Formats: sequence, structure tokens, C-alpha cells
Amino acid sequence: MRSRWFVVLIAAAAPAQAEEAPTEPVALPTYRLTIGEELVYQTTDVSHVGPMKFEHKETEAVCPLGCRADGTWRLLVRWTFHIQGRTMHKLFRVDLAPTGALLKSRPDGYPEDMGLWKRLPTTRAMLDQGWEATIAGHAATYRFAGREGDLWRFRMEIGDARSDYCVDARAGRPTRIEYEAKGEVERRTRSTTFRESARRDAAWLANAERASDDYIETRAKHEFRYRGVRRDRVEASYKDANGALVALRGRVKVAEILEAIDDDVAEIEEQVQGRRENVETHAAHLDKPSPAWKLEDLDGEEHALEKYRGKVVILEFWDSGCEFCLDAMPLINALAERVRGRPVAILGMNTTDDEGDARAIVNQKRLTYPTLLEAHRVAAKYGIEAMPRFVVIDREGIVREVYCGYAPTITEDLLAVVESLLG
Repeated sequence: MRSRWFVVLIAAAAPAQAEEAPTEPVALPTYRLTIGEELVYQTTDVSHVGPMKFEHKETEAVCPLGCRADGTWRLLVRWTFHIQGRTMHKLFRVDLAPTGALLKSRPDGYPEDMGLWKRLPTTRAMLDQGWEATIAGHAATYRFAGREGDLWRFRMEIGDARSDYCVDARAGRPTRIEYEAKGEVERRTRSTTFRESARRDAAWLANAERASDDYIETRAKHEFRYRGVRRDRVEASYKDANGALVALRGRVKVAEILEAIDDDVAEIEEQVQGRRENVETHAAHLDKPSPAWKLEDLDGEEHALEKYRGKVVILEFWDSGCEFCLDAMPLINALAERVRGRPVAILGMNTTDDEGDARAIVNQKRLTYPTLLEAHRVAAKYGIEAMPRFVVIDREGIVREVYCGYAPTITEDLLAVVESLLG
């Protein structure tokens, strides 16, 4: 058994050199799972931002609940994150094609670009010549990278990121994935390996399917994000969601799903408390006219707040040494795309002293909105001391919200506020 794992490690970890596909007729690999056989994978995620290093571990447990007539797998995915001494659980129901296409995710958010299930070729021509697909809105290219017995290696490239992944054709499952995204300022790696499998009996599968449906429907009906909720609605919305979770907990008998429910209870309590503290911290600025300011962008063009009167303005305060600031940038880019053509202005407010660092980050993240320099002179006017921060100013120049910190829902959170201000 030990020698088999050695082969898997070397096959997946070696650089994906261009190799010719086998010339003899061969059956292409597909994901062939077993209902009730839960597969467990371990991931180590490491980010380097300048001299700083951030690391966390993840465990992904995937259990096939069933298979449709067309071969689509119905999966229950339990994702556990271990970050800075804290453990968090996320739950997804995923429909997966045997070729690796992610057909459906409930709730949204299961990552196809960095996730476990990579695309596989469906024709001999794809194996020989490579193929393309659209992943998370971006063009991805794939190619065959070699084969050793039942182990098939492939490479996926999308933007500045690449994944070398290995699939066991006999077992019909991924064995190892090496992900790397490298920019001028930030480098991120993810190493995922198959750890073990376990059998789930029919009673557990039936209970887990009912409980996960109930859980996902409950989340869809109630507000679980409080950054984008109007301040005067936060308490009532929190009471509604918390009551729904308490009732759900009384119905669910599956321990693994109870973990996700308990995490949600703790998370919404934390979010609401954060909103309360946020309002208290920035009370001196909320619902008052914004201070005036003028700054230049990376091209030397001057931007004055008064020039944006008549538009909703979002100021994104960030620093090059802040990992959460960098994580938020693709989400703000997505927001910029969502509000394109509407009376909304998004301005990056860079507080970094080094203009070269700022320019490198803007290029690496492909930011589509202007980035202003020396924004530390403006941050103090809004009482901002830590990053990231997002200041929302209405069309009359009144500060309506100041959001603290990063959240994966920031696109939708800020969009909700924008919609309320545009009426």
C-alpha cells in the first residue's frame, strides 16, 4: 500500500510536461463513484503576500447520495476549514457530471476553479489536442500530461493559475491536485490529497438527503447575511433567521449537518454583533455629509469627491500587506461589472506608501475601477484605522454605510445597499 501512494505522489507532483496521448484505443477516465462511499480529501492552502505567509487546512468529505439516469452524481459535500485555531463547516449539494462538469450547486459558492472535481476529456481529439471550458466566468484550457497505469495526469490553466491533477481511472476518482496562482505580489498554493473512504448505510443516506434539503431550503428563505441589510432591519431579520435555525436544529438528526447549523448560528450572531459595533464605531460619520477630498490615480488624473455628486460612490480602502484586502478585490471587480452603466462609482483607495506595490497589485488583480494613491490622508477623515473598509456614499454626498473587513458575500452585500440607494 505504501508503494502505491509513492507512485501517486510522484505522478501528480512532477511538472506537467507535454506528453503524447496513448496511440492504442483506450477508455477515457470518468468519475465513477459508489453510492454511500464517502471520500475524504485533505488540503493545505498557503498564501504568500510579500514577506508574510498565511496557511490553513481544509477537509472535504464527498458522499454520493444517488446517480441519475444520465449518469449525473448527486453529491453531499461537507467542507471543514481549520483557520487560526477556529473550525468552520460548510455544506453543499452538488450535481456532478461523470466528466467533471459542475451542473448545479446549492447553495451557490462551491468553487469549480479551485475545487476537487476537474474536467476530463470526453473524446479522443480532446485527449490528443487539449480542450477549453468556461470556469467561474473565465476561459480555462486543459491538456493531457501523462499516464502511468491507471493514473492519468492533466493540467488546467486559468488566468495566472494552474492545477496539475491526477485521476485514478480504475477507482474513478481524483487522487491529488496541485494548484498554484502566482502574481507579482501574491503567490498561493493548494495541495489536495485523497485521505480515506468510509461507508454510509442506507438509513444515513436517506436522513442526510432529507436533512440537507431542509437545511438548504431554510437558508434560501431567510436572511443569513447582515452586511447588506439596512441598519433598521438588522435586528428583526436576525430574530427571524435565528428562530428558523433553532427550529431546523430540532428537526435534524444527522450529526454532520448539525455541525453546519451550529456554525450558521454562531456566524449570524457574529455578523449581527459586528454590524452593531460597526454602527457604533462609525456613528460620527454615518448619515452625515462626507468630508471633501482630492486624490490622484495611478495615471496622474485627479479625482475629487464632489465630481461624483449624483452617483452612489463606493470607496474601497486597502493596503498591499493586507491579505483580506487582496481577497476582496475580485469581488469588488465583480461588483463593478454588475453596476456598469448605472450611476455608481467604485474607487480603490490605496493606503500603501509604495506606488510600485500598488501598481503591481492592480495589474495582478486586473482591477477595472480606478485606484487612487495616498488614500491614508482620506481614511482618517472617515475614522478608518484598519483594512479593508468600504465606505458607501449616496447621490447627495451623505455617508450611508461603512463596512468593516472581508466577507465572501461582499459583492451581494454592497449591491443590496446600492440598489436601496438608487431606489
